[in-house]
Amino acid sequence: MARLQTEYMGLELNNPIVVSSSGLTENADGVLKCQEAGAAAVVMKSIFEEQIETEVDDLFRQSPNMHPEMTDYLDIYAREHSIKTYLDQIRKAKKAASIPVFGSINCMAPGRWSKFVTRMEETGIDGLELNIYVMPENPGQSSETVEQIYFDIFNEVRETATVPLALKLPPYLTAPVRFIQRLHEEGAAAFVLFNRPVPFDIDIEKQAIAVKNVISSPTEMSFSLRMISRLAGHGGFHLAAGTGIHDTESVIKHLLAGADTVQLCSVLYKNGYAKITDLLHGLERWLDDHGIKSADEIRGKLAQKNSEHRAAYERVQYMKAFTAIS
Repeated sequence: MARLQTEYMGLELNNPIVVSSSGLTENADGVLKCQEAGAAAVVMKSIFEEQIETEVDDLFRQSPNMHPEMTDYLDIYAREHSIKTYLDQIRKAKKAASIPVFGSINCMAPGRWSKFVTRMEETGIDGLELNIYVMPENPGQSSETVEQIYFDIFNEVRETATVPLALKLPPYLTAPVRFIQRLHEEGAAAFVLFNRPVPFDIDIEKQAIAVKNVISSPTEMSFSLRMISRLAGHGGFHLAAGTGIHDTESVIKHLLAGADTVQLCSVLYKNGYAKITDLLHGLERWLDDHGIKSADEIRGKLAQKNSEHRAAYERVQYMKAFTAIS
């Protein structure tokens, strides 16, 4: 039987399947279900910067005319309650599971993460994933200014963190290859490509903003597949695919492109934790059927770095596609 082991964030994993940060991994029970189905690691559900602020605001709305000293006390209390509840869940999951457990922070701005990271590390996490998504709102902001926010958040965390750090990035970056290389030079061990902004829509009957297609589709893996193929083999960082992986074929494609791991979420919401087992069996069968002894043998085989058309990799694919249409 083919060997599925892989290295990710300095850890030896049993296979390339990781369950991404979601409601599936918000507590020890969910983490154990992932482990029993065969997942090699999990990323705990993120604590959101906005989540903490919302809980504080809710308290203040309940008592709008508080004494200033009481306001300060409740501000501290609400933040501490949110953080303690979150850390307790990680601690329980880490105690119950035997597979690596990564923490996750969903952040928009620097300013208060260093102390929180120290407390998170005290739970025993094996690594930390920073899920950063900055939506530029000021028309005067340059791309350099927006990118600097990512560096500021990362460097704030890096100054206190002792565990490996991964960054989960959005697909909308001006120069993603150089941007990722710079973040690696600053100390990032891995990159998850990509976080998935909830699709924006408008309900024309209600004339209101609507949320649709919360669950990803297989077609959405195209951009992460392309970017992983471009980045694989450049610089010693690890790569995780994070969007649109719904079947064995998509797992294999990302390994060929150069991914070290693939992160699952939507497919598990649709099919349950048992889908992890199905994907692992499918990967093993494919490798065995092709006489391949380990997943490492195919990892990066079709990365841009290994292509005969390295300089014109994307242009060649573009021309082939449209020649076929015409």
